[in-house]
Amino acid sequence: MEGRPMFRGRYTHSIDAKGRVSIPSKFREVINGRGQTTLMVTNDLDPCLVVFPMEQWIEEEKRIQSLPNYVSQALQYKRFYISGAQECPLDRQGRILIPPSLREHAQLNREALFVGLLEKFEIWSPDLWKPRPENVEDIRRVLQQYL
Repeated sequence: MEGRPMFRGRYTHSIDAKGRVSIPSKFREVINGRGQTTLMVTNDLDPCLVVFPMEQWIEEEKRIQSLPNYVSQALQYKRFYISGAQECPLDRQGRILIPPSLREHAQLNREALFVGLLEKFEIWSPDLWKPRPENVEDIRRVLQQYL
């Protein structure tokens, strides 16, 4: 969407003993610009977390809801993705508390790597993040159909 603030870049922040992490200031600007105070955080198929402003999460739920329940893989995905979703309000310091089950899924310990993906962002353990995909040629071949 033109002119709409987006999540871009990569940032690393510490996670405190309670599981709280500061949202990068550039990401907070996007969140604040959208008038949001709560984020929806869920597990991804990759060992990371996916984070949406609530307005974007509503669109994501509509997309997920359209998946057919009679297709086993779609139903399994819905179960995994939606059941992991947790509302995480921003506190006054711009932090969220990541629930233990989500921290465990993403193998988050002392640090979190934030990865901007325009309408949403991911949170990775820096130990698991691979900045360059292994299957670059496959990616290029598929993207040629769309770009």
